[in-house]
Amino acid sequence: MAELGELLRAWRDRALMTQEQLAEFTGMSERTIRLLESGMMRQPRHSSLKLIADALGLDAGGQAAITKALRSDGGSSSAAEPSVVASPAQLPLDVHGFAGREPELTHLDQYLPGGTGATVVAITGTAGVGKPNS
Repeated sequence: MAELGELLRAWRDRALMTQEQLAEFTGMSERTIRLLESGMMRQPRHSSLKLIADALGLDAGGQAAITKALRSDGGSSSAAEPSVVASPAQLPLDVHGFAGREPELTHLDQYLPGGTGATVVAITGTAGVGKPNS
């Protein structure tokens, strides 16, 4: 388990996160994170490791390294280099599901920037009820 702990700490350090921050992102306790990183937790739950991998943004290779470390009897952590994958910075798809919302979409179109710069428009309301034109 020492190899797993070393990998988890290296990934957390690379993500510039404290144990407290990682615990907050995963919903786990700081104590659990500390025990995992120290190698003192003998049989961590797969779901806990999945939460950590997701919070750290690990790719498939990172998740495979966790599985390998769980199966190994110890050894060097140099077998897998920690990696952090950035979340995609992608705009949402074009609006296709607003049937019968032409007046609202026309109202929103007035906020489209004509030149450089960005405009932010927030539409609020309970999910699933539709948002009124304000």
